[in-house]
Amino acid sequence: MLQRYYKVLESLNPAEDNLLRTYTLELAKTLQPALLRLNWNSLGISHFIHKCEKAISRLEAIVTQLHKGAEDIDKTLHIIQAAVFKFPVSPFPDVVPVCKDFFAKLEDETTEEMYDLADRYHTIGPLLTKMEGMVVNTSTGRSPKLKKYFQYWERKIYNAIKKMILRHLQRLNQAIITNKPLYQIDALLAVPDIILNPSANEMFKLSLQSVRDTMEELKRLERWMNGTCIVTPPQKIEGEDEPFVYSYQTDILMNSEIMERLQTFNFNLKGGISYITRYFERYKKYRSVWRPTKDKILFVQKMASRDSSVRSFDDQMLHYSRIASEMSAHADNVQIKFVKINMTQLCTAITEHSNQWVEILGSTLRNRAKQDMDDITENLTELSRDLDSVPRDIEDLKAVLSVISEIKEISLDTEFRIRNVVESYRVINSYNIEVDEEEHAQADSLMLKWDELQWKAKDTDCKLTTTKIKFTRTAQDQILKFQENLAEFADRFKLEGPGSVKRNLEKGVDLMKQYAEELEYMEEKRMDLTNAEKLFELPITMYPALIRVQKDMKAFETIYGIYTAQQAARDQWSDTLWVNLNVQMLQEGIETFLKQFRKLPKETRTMPVGRNLEDTMKEFRDSLPLCVDLKHEALRERHWKELMEKCGVEYTMSPEAMSLGKIFAMELHNYRDVIIEIVTAASKELSIEKGVKEVEETWNNMKFTVHIYYKGTSNRGYILGPVDDITVSLDDTSMNLQSMSASRYIGPFLNTVQKWEKSLSHISEVIELWMVVQRKWMYLEGIFAGGDIRTQLPDEAKKFDVIDKTFKKIMTDTHKNPVIKQACHATGRLEDLDVLSTGLENLQKLLNDYLDAKRNAFPRFFFISDDELLSILGNADVECVQEHMIKMYDNISSLIFNKALSSSIMATAMKSAEGEVMEFRTPIAAEGRVEEWMTSILEEMRRTNRLITKEAIFYYKYKKSRVDWMLDYQGMVCLAGNQIWWTWEVEDVFRKVKKGHKTALKDYSKELHTQIDDLVVKVRSPLSRNERAKYNTVLIIDVHARDIIDGFVRDSIMDAREFEWESQLRFYWVREPDELEIRQCTGTFRYGYEYMGLNGRLVITPLTDRIYLTLTQALSMHLGGAPAGPAGTGKTETTKDLAKALGLLCVVTNCGEGMDYKAFGKILSGVCQCGAWGCFDEFNRIDVSVLSVISTQLQTIRNALIMHLKRFTFEGAEIDIDSRLGIFITMNPGYAGRAELPESVKALFRPVVVIVPDLQQICEIMLFSEGFLLAKVLAKKMTVLYRLAKEQLSKQHHYDFGLRALKSVLVMAGELKRGSPDLDEDVVLMRALRDMNLPKFIFEDVPLFLGLISDLFPGLDCPRVRYPNFNDAVEEAFAENDYIVIPIQVDKVVQLYETMMTRHTTMIVGPTGGGKSVVINTMCLAQTKLGQTTRCFTINPKERSVIEMYGVLDPATRDWTDGLLSNIFREINKPTDRNELKYIVYDGDVDALWVENMNSVMDDNRLLTLANGERIRLQKHCAMLFEVYDLQYASPATISRCGMVYVDPKNLGYVPHWQKWVNERKGNKEQFQDLNLFYDKYVTYLVDYVIEGMKDGVQGEKLKTIIPLTNLNLVTQMCKMLYTLMADAELENGYELEAVFLMSVLWSVGAALVEDARVKFDVYIKHLAALPLTGDEGAMAQAGELPGAQTLYDYFYDIGTKKWVPWSKKVPEYVHDPETQFYRILVPTVDTVRATWLLQLMVDLKRPVVLIGETGTSKTATVDNFLRTLNPEHILLLKINFSSRTTSMDVQRNIEANVEKRTKDTYGPPPGKRLLIFIDEMNMPQVDTYGTQQPIALLKLLLERGGIYDRGKDLNWKNLKDIGYLAAMGKAGGGRNETDPRFVSLFSVFNMTFPSEESLFKIYNSILTGHLLPFCDEIQNMASTITTMTMQLYM
Repeated sequence: MLQRYYKVLESLNPAEDNLLRTYTLELAKTLQPALLRLNWNSLGISHFIHKCEKAISRLEAIVTQLHKGAEDIDKTLHIIQAAVFKFPVSPFPDVVPVCKDFFAKLEDETTEEMYDLADRYHTIGPLLTKMEGMVVNTSTGRSPKLKKYFQYWERKIYNAIKKMILRHLQRLNQAIITNKPLYQIDALLAVPDIILNPSANEMFKLSLQSVRDTMEELKRLERWMNGTCIVTPPQKIEGEDEPFVYSYQTDILMNSEIMERLQTFNFNLKGGISYITRYFERYKKYRSVWRPTKDKILFVQKMASRDSSVRSFDDQMLHYSRIASEMSAHADNVQIKFVKINMTQLCTAITEHSNQWVEILGSTLRNRAKQDMDDITENLTELSRDLDSVPRDIEDLKAVLSVISEIKEISLDTEFRIRNVVESYRVINSYNIEVDEEEHAQADSLMLKWDELQWKAKDTDCKLTTTKIKFTRTAQDQILKFQENLAEFADRFKLEGPGSVKRNLEKGVDLMKQYAEELEYMEEKRMDLTNAEKLFELPITMYPALIRVQKDMKAFETIYGIYTAQQAARDQWSDTLWVNLNVQMLQEGIETFLKQFRKLPKETRTMPVGRNLEDTMKEFRDSLPLCVDLKHEALRERHWKELMEKCGVEYTMSPEAMSLGKIFAMELHNYRDVIIEIVTAASKELSIEKGVKEVEETWNNMKFTVHIYYKGTSNRGYILGPVDDITVSLDDTSMNLQSMSASRYIGPFLNTVQKWEKSLSHISEVIELWMVVQRKWMYLEGIFAGGDIRTQLPDEAKKFDVIDKTFKKIMTDTHKNPVIKQACHATGRLEDLDVLSTGLENLQKLLNDYLDAKRNAFPRFFFISDDELLSILGNADVECVQEHMIKMYDNISSLIFNKALSSSIMATAMKSAEGEVMEFRTPIAAEGRVEEWMTSILEEMRRTNRLITKEAIFYYKYKKSRVDWMLDYQGMVCLAGNQIWWTWEVEDVFRKVKKGHKTALKDYSKELHTQIDDLVVKVRSPLSRNERAKYNTVLIIDVHARDIIDGFVRDSIMDAREFEWESQLRFYWVREPDELEIRQCTGTFRYGYEYMGLNGRLVITPLTDRIYLTLTQALSMHLGGAPAGPAGTGKTETTKDLAKALGLLCVVTNCGEGMDYKAFGKILSGVCQCGAWGCFDEFNRIDVSVLSVISTQLQTIRNALIMHLKRFTFEGAEIDIDSRLGIFITMNPGYAGRAELPESVKALFRPVVVIVPDLQQICEIMLFSEGFLLAKVLAKKMTVLYRLAKEQLSKQHHYDFGLRALKSVLVMAGELKRGSPDLDEDVVLMRALRDMNLPKFIFEDVPLFLGLISDLFPGLDCPRVRYPNFNDAVEEAFAENDYIVIPIQVDKVVQLYETMMTRHTTMIVGPTGGGKSVVINTMCLAQTKLGQTTRCFTINPKERSVIEMYGVLDPATRDWTDGLLSNIFREINKPTDRNELKYIVYDGDVDALWVENMNSVMDDNRLLTLANGERIRLQKHCAMLFEVYDLQYASPATISRCGMVYVDPKNLGYVPHWQKWVNERKGNKEQFQDLNLFYDKYVTYLVDYVIEGMKDGVQGEKLKTIIPLTNLNLVTQMCKMLYTLMADAELENGYELEAVFLMSVLWSVGAALVEDARVKFDVYIKHLAALPLTGDEGAMAQAGELPGAQTLYDYFYDIGTKKWVPWSKKVPEYVHDPETQFYRILVPTVDTVRATWLLQLMVDLKRPVVLIGETGTSKTATVDNFLRTLNPEHILLLKINFSSRTTSMDVQRNIEANVEKRTKDTYGPPPGKRLLIFIDEMNMPQVDTYGTQQPIALLKLLLERGGIYDRGKDLNWKNLKDIGYLAAMGKAGGGRNETDPRFVSLFSVFNMTFPSEESLFKIYNSILTGHLLPFCDEIQNMASTITTMTMQLYM
């Protein structure tokens, strides 16, 4: 029975077991008694067995039926799983179905099969319903008890369908990778391309569609409804026409195996079709065969016109015949991969085209041969006819003999032509081209006709022998007579001809005409006789005499030609009037004739006539300089009279009568010395005369620039504009006048020069005084013009009104007449200005005295600037003090005024920056003088604080716990109270110990531990921000107190007199004088009661205790303290913390080079009178010369303290001194920009060496104060992590693992702890450590740091926390700007956001191309999206000097000139009610020179201290960001103060830029796909090859670029090139697009490569392209081919012709212009034409472009030449030449001079025009100590941000529009410098390679050939030889 039972159970699978659970449990229940109580002897055992067997049988029956149903379903599933979709097969063995039939049949087969499977599938549901009836007796198909069983079968059905589909896909895959054909396609010729039918794309689509159809058919297999076996009916979806069928299709398509198999099929299919497409590349060699008929005819006609030989025609015809034969023999079908291709139509078409070629070539050859044959026949017939004539006289004889002679001469030529005709007909016949029989016969008879003609000629010649003898004798007689006549003519020519005239060349001209006629007659006679000799076959007679005469005559003709021409010119010149003389024209004219003469052969020049002509011309030329001298404009009448006297001649100098003829007639060369002397004197006098006139014209017309002076919107009169240019002109003119006075030719002008010297000296004096007066007036006018100052200084106001009236009158007069001379020489002007200056100076002194009086009355006014104090004094509103409160008090944001208490406005309380309030016990009336009620408020603050402190001490633990007691009082009161009671309790313990209570100290230690535990519990509970801050501060002090007592217990300190206790800072409330005192060792200090709110306290370490002790002992000896040590060790903060402990104000001042002794003295004066502490940070940055004066000031203060004076004299004034004052200096020894302190200063301060404090203790206590219970363990882990990170990570300039970095992590940990109180503490800290440190690490250090964290926190893995709103806003911001959303870059923005949570100064560091600017802008945009408007104020701190950044105080006048940064800093930190964040972004290099002045802003003081005493606090809504390449020159002091976010270009790369660019082209889908295809094919490989040296995965040598470039630079430039090349191009196919893509890659990725690297790059790019190369230099590669003769750099792809055209074909012919200066000559070469094309592309694109190359590569000349071609109506040009002395001011002035104002802050060229700025030698400016080029910094700001800041008073931002930039520079070295990579990334970079030897030859040969044009042919022909020779010598 049991066996049956177990057998049934074992037969059940889990699903069936679950289904039959009720039955099995029931059966088990039935069997249960047998297990427990029954045995074989029990009563009723038989009944029990029967019952059990019956139950088992029942279960067996159900199981059997269930298994039978399951077996049926399994069979169905097996059929589904094994289903096969058969591929269509042709009924014939070798026949393959046509492609479209194949897929149509496959679709039918699939559909049919799926119908069958669907029917089978639908039988499963009823079977399961039947099973349901068996098991639960219901037949609904939806029984809940069978839910899991239905799901079991659904899973099995899904697996069966999945396996069926997988097998089907596997078969498809197998089919396309084997070589068995599936279907057939046709190859067709569709000129100009070979196409497939169907096309490759169609095949691809049909194949994919087939798979999609199969998947679509799965919709027939509907899914069951949930928990049932009933098919889900189609669902109607809103908005959709068709109902949705819930089937297995969705699940199958989501299966990863299916997806993988589909991808494999897709990949294999693409590969196969691509292989088929590539197969037809081989037929491209036949491309010329299927040219259009008209092109064929045109080609053959050109071939015929070139007189091509019959052989050429034969070769061509043979070529095309062979192609026809090849195609005829070609196989009808070709099998490639899984496709069979029918080639019949393609081969037939190619054969027909080849035969057409043969026909056209043969027809053309026949026509040509026929024409030649007809010409020859006609010629032979004509000659034969001429031979038949009979001679009657000598002329007839000559004619017949000429024919015979001609037949002999044309013999060879005629025979060649006849053979050519015969050969042509032979070739024509061999190609079966139809020709008439008549033509053949004519061709065959040609040679016979020619032979007959030759015999006829010989026969005729024999017959004429007798006649020839008779005429020969007559001809010989005529020759003898001609020789006699010729001898007589030659003798006469020699003795009486043109060569015998000596100097009388005019006579020679007449003789030339006579003898020329005679010579012509003689030559004609000679020709007749020579012809006769030839006919009668006589020897030809030579006539030497005639040749000699002809040669001499030719020489005379050239000589007399020159003579006649120059004589005509001289006659023309002689008629010119003397006044109209153009000496240059005469010189050029006579030089031209002399040059012509010199070009004559030497024999000609040495003839007597030639020498005479040369002498005549030279004499004329030599007399011209004297004419030049006499024509000098300097000659006056007095000089002409002197000349006439010395020459002894007299003539009238009338302009109408005096002609050049008369001058020529004079023998001026005899008076050369006299003329030179007179002219020299005259020219010197003229220069002085001109100088004086220029001075008169300049200063009689030069005007002042007069502006309206606005104060706000109020017009306050007129002021003078800048006078810098006027001052420069004054200096220049004065120097010129002094030079004139020293000249010995000054005589006629002495009085005039002296008068002007005196006048200009007066003008200079007046202007200098005027500007002084104006500056003082503008300053005082703003003070006295209105407000309460007038009422407080009535006498001074009246004095100012008088001065104001006088000054305004002077300015009004000047406005009416702004001429400088008249304005300065106005009556009494100098005296009036002198009086005004004195008056204003006295007023200034009175005002300063007034301000000093106010400051002495309320010394805290010393801590604000003059302007700020004046704004308070000049304003009746008491609220005006609010914005300055935080500068005069520590951490106090405002006073609370109440106007309802009485008629007066009452100050009722002080409010700290955190919002804590201290109510005054006695409200103070804010009325009367501000300094008086402010003093009252100060006193009331101290009084109230004292009373509250006393009260708090009294009620300590009274009726409430200590923790609750703290809630009743302010934070600092709680601290003071706690420390007083702790001091008492400790001393009480000592008293108890004395009395014998031995365990008192231990008991007290336990009590302290309990107190701390209570506080920690409270801290972990929900608290307000201020309550938490209060408890945190108390906890820090309590922990220190506990540690001290634990130390006492450990060391058995039992007496109050022990040093360990004496050395502690102890607080006592002394009954008499009822005050709080602090004692430490021998020092006793009164508590200051300075209310400071909740500004926190430092963790007190043993180092802190030592510093406290040293400083208090120094104070007790009336010395200062000088903490010195590395950055981030807490020097300043410890000093401030001690001041907080003593209740004193501590004024922190950041020292710098701009601080002088007066500014320092002003602060000291305030500190002395306030009784405050002065902490001078970075004290050793002050100039050494200033430090020596400061030492005297400090000694004076110390002396007063030693003598216990209440008042003392300081800096010339008697002031109060409060003995509580302390002066401290902090220093970073050895850092950049620090000086060594003089001994006199050192002696006044006790040195304190501040080393790195106990970081673990600080961490522990801060964690404790934040509520961490595991503080000790976590602190240890934290410090170990930082130590390991410092040791093991790479050394980067921006890494800092000091105290400040630790603190920011601890603050973040506290925030996280409060935000996630349920998280484990180690997880919270690990997250804070990771998130606060990761941002600053470089790419390589990240895994190392994460490894360290995982080692210290094993097993913890806290995912990066997402800020849902902020992260979403960041991603939205990226998407809005079309950036690719990359998680790591989104995280960078979040990292920056997190860093700025804990740091108010953050540096974004990283090389160019990492996306720093985008990260900053995206964060700002995201914050704005979240409702917190964020504005950035970007400046480049290196584009101007430090004083222009921070402002400068005039050491003489104490006038303050605002700087750019100080101006922006002041503006953004003004109080605001708007929910707005403001960031200053320093986008430029960081160095020790400018950034150190920011140290007090960057640390916790958040205070910018300026040289004028102004202190501007960085508000909570403001922050500072630095965007910088690296921090090579920043000191650790700076680095430790800033949060760091390192943006590594490796994280971004260049792919996102490409994706962003290409996504803009998604509209053209085909082009989009092609572009991505070409990108994958070329860019990644080429960029890796150039940047990394990686070639085909193998590391090699990097390709050298002209300057270093990043991969992003290259890809950005490529996208720009692609954009401009594709802009207007109509690209018809992928080959054309690929050609354009290659051009873009070539001139971007390969643009900056040096010459050697270009060759390697070219080889690799051709390798990647895998396109056919054209080897023939003459043939041009088309789209789809590449030129192979040279590198791609020598070609460009012409989109119009669709061919690769050599650049050499685009080079224009050089035309030499002798007027052009040599340095401006540009001979067009391949390099210049190519560079010009690139320049044009970039200028059209409005992209800055820079050409870089070696010296002599024509960079400047190319750009200049390009700029000259631009339309001046639309383009304005500005060329700026950089040198080592160029400053940013020079550049800015240059640019501003060429733009005009358009709107309020927009400038640009005139509307409708564009300004192109060409910067030559861009890398020449000097590099400063810290590696920056100032002009480059300005240009970077201008190019990146589109504007610059004003350099004047306004300092406003100027947007510059419509400006383009071109630049040229050489390689670094030799005075040229490396350029900022961030700046270079803004340009498209092109390397100008050194010209090739061919280009060099062309350049120099062109110039030389042009220069030699005036010379004779012999010299001109030598140009190329000289060039080649010189180049070879040089090389």
